[in-house]
Amino acid sequence: MRNHLLLFRLLVALVAALAFAPVTASAQILVDVPDVTASPGEGNVILSVHIENQMPFSGFQLDLKYPVQVAAPGIATAGSQTASAGWSLYSNLTAHGTFIIAFSMNSTPITPGTGPVAHVEVAILPSAIPGSYPIEEANVVISDPQGAAIPATLSS
Repeated sequence: MRNHLLLFRLLVALVAALAFAPVTASAQILVDVPDVTASPGEGNVILSVHIENQMPFSGFQLDLKYPVQVAAPGIATAGSQTASAGWSLYSNLTAHGTFIIAFSMNSTPITPGTGPVAHVEVAILPSAIPGSYPIEEANVVISDPQGAAIPATLSS
């Protein structure tokens, strides 16, 4: 009976500690793709993926979705944050835009800061109807130096 009482007290203490533990990771990464303005038929339009981080991270992946009836999909290139850290960046065209994955082969994290991690060059189709079109970040995964997922806030 004493063992059960001790176990119960330990469980109560553990639950209380978890309930009152600060939760800060969810607000420490912001993923943003700033708006761009372009005209039908305009090529070389750059969509930049920016990450503002308050903690180091060692990898990310995301789908950059945009209306492919308006913009021809483009391959991603490294932004200044990923390039200066020596990261590998890969991308693939999808039915809805561009899939991007980047990581460090030597575990070099991106230190806290703000800046572009990838650029996607698209061409606005000549048949595009002028107007506003959404650019969406989806399926975002940010990894810490140990490989665990870090919650991210999306701007759009």
